[in-house]
Amino acid sequence: GDGVSEGRVREAQGAGARRKAQGARRKAQGARRKARAQGARRKAQGAGRGAQGARRKAQGAGRKAQGARRTAQSHGAVAGAGACARRIVPALTIHAFPHIKPPPHPSGVQRPRSPAMAGLHGATARKLTMPKMKTRKAAKKRFRISGSGRVKRPKGGGNHGMQEKSRKRLRRLRKNDMVDKTMQKHVKRMLPYG
Repeated sequence: GDGVSEGRVREAQGAGARRKAQGARRKAQGARRKARAQGARRKAQGAGRGAQGARRKAQGAGRKAQGARRTAQSHGAVAGAGACARRIVPALTIHAFPHIKPPPHPSGVQRPRSPAMAGLHGATARKLTMPKMKTRKAAKKRFRISGSGRVKRPKGGGNHGMQEKSRKRLRRLRKNDMVDKTMQKHVKRMLPYG
């Protein structure tokens, strides 16, 4: 009886060991497949990055060429023909060479210009335009210009700590005050449209 049962135990142990070995083999195969897939993914990513880099380089080259074209346009027109051609600085065309007209507009349609801008083009013309007059928003929220041209402002001290102040004082603080004459000029500069 003991010999038979011992044999069965050994058989069962052998089967368990075989199953374990099979499981280990399958795990190893799975790990190898995973590693291969990861390698392929990384290669694909690398290729994508290479293409991205090439695209960026091409964009950069395009921007450089655009900048060079703009610079060439802003530096002036070519006067004359053939070997005698020479570059003329746009700022000088009005004073030194009044008979020379600026080149036609690239789109073919000549935009109307003011008499002051006649003969100028490109960067020089852009420099001569006046900057925008803008209202300073912080000043707009704090000051108002009265009908007589003086500047009104609210009084300070009426926002917190009201319990310690007398009612009379709070009533006085509710009213507006005028900005001092010495500061009016500065405030009006921040409010060009009143």
